[in-house]
Amino acid sequence: MPRANRSTILSRFHFQLFALTILTLFLATISTSAQTTPLIPANTNFTYWDHHWIQWMPTHPLYEAVELAAAINPAHPNEPLLRMWLTERDGAKHQVFYLNDKDAVKNVNGEAYYREMEFKIEGTPGKARGLHVKCKDKDDHIIDWTIETDQQDLRPTGLKPQGGHGAQNVFLLFYINEGAITNRSKVTIGGEDFSFQEKPGDTKTYYYHAAYSSGAYNGVVLFDKSVVTPQATGIHISSARQTDLTKIAGTSDQLVTYTSTPFGFQNMSRIEVQTSKTGDLFGYKHYFGTHVMRIDFDTPLPPAAALKPGQSIHYRISMDDHASLVEGSLVATCDGDTLSLSWQNETPEWAKGTRIVSNVMLNQSGYALQVAPPVKQ
Repeated sequence: MPRANRSTILSRFHFQLFALTILTLFLATISTSAQTTPLIPANTNFTYWDHHWIQWMPTHPLYEAVELAAAINPAHPNEPLLRMWLTERDGAKHQVFYLNDKDAVKNVNGEAYYREMEFKIEGTPGKARGLHVKCKDKDDHIIDWTIETDQQDLRPTGLKPQGGHGAQNVFLLFYINEGAITNRSKVTIGGEDFSFQEKPGDTKTYYYHAAYSSGAYNGVVLFDKSVVTPQATGIHISSARQTDLTKIAGTSDQLVTYTSTPFGFQNMSRIEVQTSKTGDLFGYKHYFGTHVMRIDFDTPLPPAAALKPGQSIHYRISMDDHASLVEGSLVATCDGDTLSLSWQNETPEWAKGTRIVSNVMLNQSGYALQVAPPVKQ
């Protein structure tokens, strides 16, 4: 082996040994409770929408599409949660959200506004549904949007690629059960018609003008900061959304379950984690009503204080009975007292080039978590 190569390998070995030594010395100074605090490697949002509509707007100067989703709580069927959003065409594809619930606005990781909305859904269950919605945008321009579907039959759809949408704020999993497309739609913004009409010379191929979807899952990993602190009754997560995970009474000798108090729209959301007595994380669940997004680990994810550089943990992300929509491995590295977990997606194909990084900074009582936006490989 050439001398230069041997020198490089030795330098890398010495650096890794130095980093491991620093981490070991630091761990000796932190409390026992911090060393057994479960490592929750990401904060999430999750919603299930009973209806979703989209229309492309090739002639709009800023936005490429308008979308609306409606979630219906069986306990309050006449008070649906409505979320409308517009996605910019260029650059980071920034999104602007409008919701008819003030609490739900607080849970959006991005630009969001509360708006009263006129809303009417047309048609019958089991078929494609029509839409009419009207509200004001952030500039007080009226958005007036109608979709007609002619009661078409629905066809299976599946997991959609993120396509850059909201990519600076979240890693998005958008799964649609069934849907149908239509050419009968109209949208005006501030009185100007932006109904589907391709611009002359536009090289983008639009496979449809507008579409309706019945049953849409929206699960996201948030790119944000939080602080996790053990408590006598459970775990406190301090972030934009304050969360207390309380240990459930009657937990078995081998399994500890923590659950949050309900939060969000009509208290339909809840988070649950399952660990061992020593803090090894078996799984993470985010509920919305009766629906759930799960992150499962093939082998338990150890607490941050017990995770070793180079360790790899396989994960699977599922929603309801749609199993393993995303699979990959969490790979650990360390730099001083900072542990980094790289989410290395293996499936689906469109997510393979995305590397989300969760940086964990240990402290005397628990740890701080910062999840960075994806880095394209």
